[in-house]
Amino acid sequence: MGGGASPRLVSLVLLGLVLATGFLMGMAWDGTGIPQVAEQPAVPPDEAEPERRTRLVDQLGLAETQRVEVERIIEHYRVQMKALDEEFQEVYRPRRSELIRVTRDSIKAVLNPNQVMLYDSLLEARYGPPRSEVRPSDERGDASDSDSGA
Repeated sequence: MGGGASPRLVSLVLLGLVLATGFLMGMAWDGTGIPQVAEQPAVPPDEAEPERRTRLVDQLGLAETQRVEVERIIEHYRVQMKALDEEFQEVYRPRRSELIRVTRDSIKAVLNPNQVMLYDSLLEARYGPPRSEVRPSDERGDASDSDSGA
């Protein structure tokens, strides 16, 4: 052979690098690389919030008129925060789901058919069935956000 590496060796090295990169991306994605959605508390926030706020208000020693005004202010901004959160989720969830789908499809493109089947079964064992199978009529992607591993 001449001075260059054989095409077969170059192909094997490139394939190894792609597989290693996919594996490392999957590990990072599964770990702290992507922020996870916190589990919902057992008590809904609207019910837990007044208890926390009451303690704070009590510590401030507010007069009744001040307490009423503080409650009004908090409720006003709570409504705005809820609307902002809903708006954020409408944009975030579809984009996140699409990135996950593209990443998984890219990894599958490198795998042989048996590895694809194994990869799919490992994903389903870890994260459950794909969301499209769980809630096909869900247009906004409100199903659980556990579909995050690559």
